[in-house]
Amino acid sequence: MKIHKMILAFSVGLITSQSLPAIADSDCQTLDTPELGLRDINGNIVDLSTIYNKEHFCYRDGIDYYDRPAVCDALDHLKVPQMYQNKADFIGIPHRGIWGPKRIVKPNKPIGLDHSIQQAENTFGAIEAATVDAKCRFVEIDVAMMGDIKRDDYEHSHAINAGKTWQLFLGHYFRLHATDFEIPNTSEAYSDFDDIVISDSYSLRPMNMMVRFQGREATSELSLAHMRLRDQTIQKDKETWRPSLGRGKLDKDSYVRFDDILKHAIDTNTVLMVDPKVPGLQDYFPGASKKTLEQEGHLHEARLLARAMVLAYERDAEHHVVLKTASPLNEIWDKVSLMLSFSTAVSLDSGLETQPWESKTAREKFIKKFLWSPIPNKSASISKKDTLKEIKAWHKKTNNSRGIATYEVALYSPYHWTAYTMSDSMNLLTYVLTGLKGRSKIPVRPAMWSIDPMGDKGTFGREYNWKFFGNETAAGKEQDMRGNQLWMSSIPGVQYAAMNTDMPIFYRATISEKVDKAIPFGYKD
Repeated sequence: MKIHKMILAFSVGLITSQSLPAIADSDCQTLDTPELGLRDINGNIVDLSTIYNKEHFCYRDGIDYYDRPAVCDALDHLKVPQMYQNKADFIGIPHRGIWGPKRIVKPNKPIGLDHSIQQAENTFGAIEAATVDAKCRFVEIDVAMMGDIKRDDYEHSHAINAGKTWQLFLGHYFRLHATDFEIPNTSEAYSDFDDIVISDSYSLRPMNMMVRFQGREATSELSLAHMRLRDQTIQKDKETWRPSLGRGKLDKDSYVRFDDILKHAIDTNTVLMVDPKVPGLQDYFPGASKKTLEQEGHLHEARLLARAMVLAYERDAEHHVVLKTASPLNEIWDKVSLMLSFSTAVSLDSGLETQPWESKTAREKFIKKFLWSPIPNKSASISKKDTLKEIKAWHKKTNNSRGIATYEVALYSPYHWTAYTMSDSMNLLTYVLTGLKGRSKIPVRPAMWSIDPMGDKGTFGREYNWKFFGNETAAGKEQDMRGNQLWMSSIPGVQYAAMNTDMPIFYRATISEKVDKAIPFGYKD
C-alpha cells in the first residue's frame, strides 16, 4: 500500500480554512466568478500574460481586472480553476442549452418546473434558459453547416455570393425526423445533389437544402421547423423572440442560425462552446476509403470552424466563442488556416469586404484570438501514449495552453486506464489540472462530457435514432460509465472540472454535497 504523491498539499491542506462558498445567482457553478483576480494554487495573483496569448481580447496588456468586461472574468475562471482555499470550483456547461420543463423562480420559494412550457435542445429557448434563467456563463452548442459537402472548390464555401448557402445553424441531428418539418412534394425542396436519393420528405438532411426554397433563404426555411422535445412531441404553446431589428419574430423552439445566437451571447456576456457536427460522409463519397472519409471529415470540420471564426470576427466577438474539436491537432489546425485563406469577412457597419488573414502569418495571429477546447481521447480505444501526446502537442502549440479554455477528456470507467494509471497523478483529470509543463502552479481546467439520458430509452444519435451507451467500449473490455452521474460526480478531481451536461443543477448540488464531506485528493493501491 502506498499513497501516491498526487495527494497534493494544496488540495488537502489549504481547503480546511474555508468552507465551500455557495452562489445564488447561477445554477451552474459552485463558486462565483472571481472579480478581484485569479489566484494560483499558492494564493498568488495570476498574471494574465501567463494564461492568454497577447492576441486574445481578454489579455488586455496594462488593463487591470476592473476594466475588463464580465465575459473575460468568466473566461479567466473557466481557464484557471480556483483551487486555493476552495474545496470545489466546479462549472457546469449546459449541453445544447437547458432543455426540458421551463425553470420557474418565485420569491422565497424553491425553484420549480413548469411542464406546460418546455425548451427543445439547440434552440433559442434552450440557450435562453441556460444564459438568462439559470444564469450560466457558458453554454455548449452543436453547430452544423449548410452547403455542398462534396464540392471540390472549397473557396466557394466562403465566397460572398454563396454566403447564404453556407450558413451555420444550431443542429445535432442530420435528419429532419427531429422536427415537425413537412416538405411539399416538389423538386425545389430537395437537395441539389444528383447522387443523393431522398426516400421521403423526412429524410431530407437540413444541410442539403438548396440556397433558396420557394423564394426564401434555406436557413429561413429551416426556421419554420420546430425541434421535438424530450418525449418526441412538439411544443404546442409557442413562445416567440426577435433575433434582431428588421427581422420578424421566430418561435423559440425552431431551428436557429449561429449568428443570431452569437448576438445573444454578446448581449448576455456569455460564451458559446462551439461543437462542430460533421455528417457521415459515406453517402457523399460512395466507395471512398476510410482514410479518404476521415480527411474529408477534417476538411468539412475546418470549414465549419473557420466560418464560425469569421462570423465572430465580424461582430468583434472572438472572446465569446470557444472552439471544440476532436480532430487531432496535426489534422485540424492547418486545415482551418487553409479555409480562412478562402474566407472574406464583411463589415457589419460599412458592408465592405475585408480579409485581415491573407498571409499565413496573419492567419496564425488570427487563430490566436480564439480559445480552444480539444478532445484528445474521444474513443476508449485511444491509448494512454497517444492521448498524452495529443495533449502535449496542443499545450505546446498554444504556448503553454494560453490558447486553451479546457481539455475535454473522457474517463470511461474506474477500470479504464484514464481513471488510475497516470504516472504523476491519479487520473487524466488531475493530470490536466497540474501535470502540464510550466503549469503546475497555475492549474488548467479539465472538462468531461456526461452522457445523460434523454428519456427512458437512452439517448439519440445523429440520425435521430435511439441508442444506448454503457455496453462495452471500443476496447472491448471495460464498460462505458459516462452515463452514470453518481460515478462521474465522485471521480477525484471532478470538483475542479467543467462538465458538459444536460443536468448542470444535478452536478452542482451533488458535487457540493460530496466535497463538504472532504473527498481526499489521493488514492491508494
